[in-house]
Amino acid sequence: MALIWNNKFNTGHQLIDAEHKELIDNFNLFVAACKAGKGKESLSKTVTFLEQYVAKHFAEEERLMRQVGYPDSPAHLMAHDEFRGRFRAMRDELDQTGCSISLIIEMNEFLLRWFILHIQGVDTNLAFYLTKA
Repeated sequence: MALIWNNKFNTGHQLIDAEHKELIDNFNLFVAACKAGKGKESLSKTVTFLEQYVAKHFAEEERLMRQVGYPDSPAHLMAHDEFRGRFRAMRDELDQTGCSISLIIEMNEFLLRWFILHIQGVDTNLAFYLTKA
């Protein structure tokens, strides 16, 4: 299922939203590749993108949280750490056993849940706080 950027993803913070749009664009490329039967080829590109994206995006959000003294930062940081751990496990599986249909599905579901639960909730709360700080 591809994602279309709309107001439910909009946090109101320009940098965070731009980075989320980049993530959604790459997710949609992955979904399109899967639909075209090229999921195995696309998974390694998606993993490479995510490694770079997560390092950059999470560091930026974490910097903003420290800068404004965001009171919910412990929970937000825990969510980032959980993402990193789950992603690392999938990346390690890809490195050790290669691409499989189950890994493609797991990555797709993992990213989709992240958009819905984290971006629409946790990141929106952070951006709202940032606009008031």
